Amino acid sequence: MTELNLDKLLDVAVSAAQQAGRLLLSYRGKVKGEAKGPGDVVTRADLESQALIRNQLLSAFPEHNFLGEEGPPDPQPEGTENRVLWLVDPLDGTANFLHGLDLFAVSIAAVLDHIPIVGVIHAPALHETYVAARGRGAQLNGASIRVSTVARLEDALLVTGFPPRPKRRPELLELYGQFCERSHAVRRLGSAALDLAYVAAGRFDGFYAVHLHAWDCAAGVLLVEEAGGKVTQLDGSPFDLFKPSLLATNGKIHSDMVRVAAQVLGFAPHLSSDQT
Repeated sequence: MTELNLDKLLDVAVSAAQQAGRLLLSYRGKVKGEAKGPGDVVTRADLESQALIRNQLLSAFPEHNFLGEEGPPDPQPEGTENRVLWLVDPLDGTANFLHGLDLFAVSIAAVLDHIPIVGVIHAPALHETYVAARGRGAQLNGASIRVSTVARLEDALLVTGFPPRPKRRPELLELYGQFCERSHAVRRLGSAALDLAYVAAGRFDGFYAVHLHAWDCAAGVLLVEEAGGKVTQLDGSPFDLFKPSLLATNGKIHSDMVRVAAQVLGFAPHLSSDQT
């Protein structure tokens, strides 16, 4: 990873995220959403933010690949499997953005062989920029952050999100209810990127989701890991960016959350010896 120059990757990603953030703020209250699927919308701000980010990243790193939420991936010729892939959500929390809520963010991650190596989550309306590089810790506005020390699920503040028109809605609502009963409380912010950033910063103790895209969570997963947290699939098995479920916690409540999810959703939990 040293030959990749993580400092340069991070500097370019931060600059692109902050430029995109300024663009998003300039569009607040001036755009309308258009449906791109059941319960899912896109705005001109999403599209222009992604175009700006793509231009910044590929101008600096023309040999890299790019995958953003709002468009098809760049062509990937043979022999590019070892190249860096940029995963970008140009406006995570579009519904919040449209309704004048400040809980939206730009999420950018550099990924190598399915492993995030650089991540940036920028919340322009909140004046917060979260950054992480593999092996170097996580920061918020330049200050180091760590996950919480809450050790019991009953004391934990959790956060989740629901996919548009979920196929297993009754089970997901039951899971939500069970976590509400067994934790201090469960929130739903409407931005997976911020959910994960807040776990990394110790504001939430755990986040779970059953249907995410890689661009939703790549940067946030790295933030949580670099802040000392634990990330797996919801059943406790190793996390894969290109599989849909995710559980991110401070590590101390991880196995308890896996067990609750297993009980409700009917799968066998995968609990390693280091899950406490």
